[in-house]
Amino acid sequence: MTDLENHQLLAKALELHRAGRAVDAGDCYARILKSDPNNVDAIYGLGTVKLQLNEADQAARLLEQAVRMEPESPEIVFNYALALDKVGNKEAAGSFLGRAAELAADDPQMRVRICRMLLRVGLAHVAYRHLSDIQPRSTELDALTYQAQAAAGDWPGAVENLRKLLDTGTTSAAAWREISTSAARVHDYATARRAFETYLSLKTPTAADHLAHADLLIMARELDLAEELLSTATGLDGPSAEFMRAKIARFRNQPEKCRDHLKKVIEARPSDAEAWGLLVETEPQEPLEEIAQRCSELSRGNDGTERERMSLALTAGRVFDRIGRYADAFECYRRGNEKQKEILRVSGKAYDPGSIERNFDGIMQRFVNSAARSAEIARDQPIFVVGMPRSGTTLVEKILSCFDGVRIGGEITALEFVAAQYYRSLGDRKTASPDELTIGQRQALTESYWQWAGREPGLITDKMPHNFRNIGLITLMFPSAPVIYMRRDPRDVCLSIYAREFPEGHSYACDLGWLAHFYAQSVRIMRYWQALYPDRILEIVYEDLVDDLEATTLKLAKFCRVDWNSSCLQFQRKQSTSFTFSEMQVRKPLNRAGIGRWRHYERELAPLSKLLTDNNLI
Repeated sequence: MTDLENHQLLAKALELHRAGRAVDAGDCYARILKSDPNNVDAIYGLGTVKLQLNEADQAARLLEQAVRMEPESPEIVFNYALALDKVGNKEAAGSFLGRAAELAADDPQMRVRICRMLLRVGLAHVAYRHLSDIQPRSTELDALTYQAQAAAGDWPGAVENLRKLLDTGTTSAAAWREISTSAARVHDYATARRAFETYLSLKTPTAADHLAHADLLIMARELDLAEELLSTATGLDGPSAEFMRAKIARFRNQPEKCRDHLKKVIEARPSDAEAWGLLVETEPQEPLEEIAQRCSELSRGNDGTERERMSLALTAGRVFDRIGRYADAFECYRRGNEKQKEILRVSGKAYDPGSIERNFDGIMQRFVNSAARSAEIARDQPIFVVGMPRSGTTLVEKILSCFDGVRIGGEITALEFVAAQYYRSLGDRKTASPDELTIGQRQALTESYWQWAGREPGLITDKMPHNFRNIGLITLMFPSAPVIYMRRDPRDVCLSIYAREFPEGHSYACDLGWLAHFYAQSVRIMRYWQALYPDRILEIVYEDLVDDLEATTLKLAKFCRVDWNSSCLQFQRKQSTSFTFSEMQVRKPLNRAGIGRWRHYERELAPLSKLLTDNNLI
């Protein structure tokens, strides 16, 4: 074809492409390339068509060629990054996304699209830097920026900024939705709900809006409101609504109702990892082998996302464990955790042992001169339950809730916010060191805790396990608050963590070596606090609690300054909603089933056991 004919055919291809006729447009691009193999517009056009048609390998090859020919085009570089992400090369995808954002400096809309993708692949710090530079500003853009700020690690700063946005008075529904999404990501559900309800008032809500609202209410533990919404809003009869209903039933300890909803979800979406994971928590013994095989097959297939396949592998492992097929179980654990490690590596969030040690050293050094202060016993102070995840913190919280006056708080994130904000201010020399804090400054930290917690001050449990890092601050903020430190055989703890999907804040969870290292660091910092504040911390060994429930609960009651009563011996009868893995287990009578489970995997766990032995932990 002549140059003129190629030009005319390219115009036709672009018109077809804009009209959504990707296949026809692709045919035109291919015809051009037969006569002009170096036509960059046709190469780029055909590459984007292949990307739309999910032919990722071909798309990546074509778009790579286009990038070599026009390396300064943000659109071409961006689409190449999308193709790299599709083929699983997430590290390279992130690199090219950052490059595309730089090239799109003069195109705010394009830059926002790129930043959303940067957030999706886990490069929040890069997204935050670019989003902060975009002009002109808007409420919607600010909300997205603060979402990236939170994802990059500055949760307190992000929440403070998001709350300021509530007073902007914008009438943009999209802006309010962005504020709500961003606030929910940092667990500020009060802000998230207020923003979402404003969003709904500015538009005609769709079924998707109602589902998102119900999900937000469930996260905020407003189960009655969520259930009412699911029953009254129109169009909520699909698998997503069924999954919401399943979660509500699960939190209300209605296993049969929960299973009925979950089976409808799986029938419609066979690769729904969340549904399978919840189903095995409530499913009786009989069909477990079939479930294990199905989840294992799905985890090896191509359906769903990489994260879903990772979750399915771990679910299959837990079910194989329940039916005694331990070799199959560990193989599934290994496969799922290898996928998780790769996801963390690509997103730049892999576990860094050196960083953890430096962080713990820095915390301990700040409290060298901070001795425990004597104080009058106060009833409006929390009971903190700390330790490694899966060490028995949920069990102890359930027991404590049986004592008069003690309220369940669950895993309250408030202290994480307060600590992050305090240490950041300390690093910027904007606040005093722990031993120099005035009474007023300590009271301000305490008030900040209750504000973040969204609870009225009182005798409430806070069982965020990783609060073992923050015991120094606890002694300053709550001079008479009890701290209960849970210990359990580290092999059982590490195996139990390894068998489950944990959020990114637990990046150590997917590698046995990392688990041994983090466990050792948790013991190291706890031994420091115990030496510094010997009267403030009660250590409870899980195995002792199981072997002699009455004696241990008497010790707990005395330490927490509450009256003991026999109802705590039947703790499983007390109903409560919980959002942790362990809640289903503590709804059953206490037993020794979880003690020594590691012995089924003694050979596979040998490297872990050696590391624990080397650190004098077993």
